[in-house]
Amino acid sequence: MLVQHEQIRDELIKQKGDSLFIRCALEDKFDPLKAKLPAFQILLALAFNKDFAITLKNNVTFMNHVRALTTSPQQDLQQVATALVWKLEKEPETLAKNIEDQPSLSSAPIVTKKQFDIMISYSHSDKELCHHILKGLEKDQLNVWIDSELMHGATFYAIAEAIENAEFVLVCMSDAYKQSQICEMEASYAVKRRCRIIPLVMTSNYKADGWLGVLTSALIYIDFPKLGFNKAYEELKKQIQLIRTNDSHSTVVKQDQLHHDPHSMANSTPRTFPSVIKNKEPRPVM
Repeated sequence: MLVQHEQIRDELIKQKGDSLFIRCALEDKFDPLKAKLPAFQILLALAFNKDFAITLKNNVTFMNHVRALTTSPQQDLQQVATALVWKLEKEPETLAKNIEDQPSLSSAPIVTKKQFDIMISYSHSDKELCHHILKGLEKDQLNVWIDSELMHGATFYAIAEAIENAEFVLVCMSDAYKQSQICEMEASYAVKRRCRIIPLVMTSNYKADGWLGVLTSALIYIDFPKLGFNKAYEELKKQIQLIRTNDSHSTVVKQDQLHHDPHSMANSTPRTFPSVIKNKEPRPVM
């Protein structure tokens, strides 16, 4: 829980505390689930520090060990090992390619149809409410991706692909979500991919802090326990429709601007979706 805070992560790395966790992860004398698994989970959290991620990636012994664990019969170890390989190797490559593939400001925006309308990022602890939301979305004929076998673990490669191919990502906020390294990876990757994110509060009186608070501080969130399911779900549908409507209008405006002045975009301010409010604190839907 402590390493969910960026300051504690950085201080732990500064004091070389990571060496103890690397040793615990590598040496066979430590119990796979009682010692090794928590060590890998902590190292995954520390890998959000860019400098440490490079150091860990360059540790050949560690990386070989982690790659071997991606086929481990222990499902929890396999999942965290797969996530580490993604975080240290695949994610930087994917994001670099994404930057290269971005259209230039002088070209007209390209609107592509996503494979999924919605990807739901959630903690298994909140699965009951998440699946209730899922049923409503499917009833409204929206194409939704959700890791319905979270306890058995979809690989992060599959999760990342779903994020890349979803129009919206619902971040289902709770204390359990914040404490999960996998959930942090999902939410952070969605931000890096510039996805349309709608935060949902899953538990009563929850207020996001730490990395989750920073990530969602500029977004309007929908509080399901406070509003009640029916009202909150209607607000969610309104938010989706509002973003789609404004996005469609903005695309038409941009194309018209480019047609008349191909250089007018050079110094323009990037458009923010209507769900993005520049406040220090998240704004709930009342």
